[in-house]
Amino acid sequence: MNLIIECVLVGIYCVFIYFFLYSYKNNTQTLLLLAGFIKHLFGYLLGFQQYYCNCVYFNQSFLMLFIECVMEAFLFLFVGTCFSQIIKNKIVLFFAIGVFLHLLFEITGVHSLFCMNKCVDG
Repeated sequence: MNLIIECVLVGIYCVFIYFFLYSYKNNTQTLLLLAGFIKHLFGYLLGFQQYYCNCVYFNQSFLMLFIECVMEAFLFLFVGTCFSQIIKNKIVLFFAIGVFLHLLFEITGVHSLFCMNKCVDG
């Protein structure tokens, strides 16, 4: 898939998560942590990761999934805190976080490594 399209779709996905968690809008840190956690968890549960990695089966233990969700939660908190100094609109903020993190992971090769370690053919 085209990298720009992927980034936009991930950004839109993050905006949907923001609306899902809208009741936490007054506590930005909690909102960012929950959004990062839920983004990764729902990405797994809805099959987005398996689709992105283009694999038949996904090798994922519950503990590893939980650790990855926590890591993404803290990444969301860090990037969101930095970006929120510039971006005041939370919808735009969540879109920007999704686009930035997807682009960062794509450029650094983290996505490729993730797929290589998670996919099980068969």
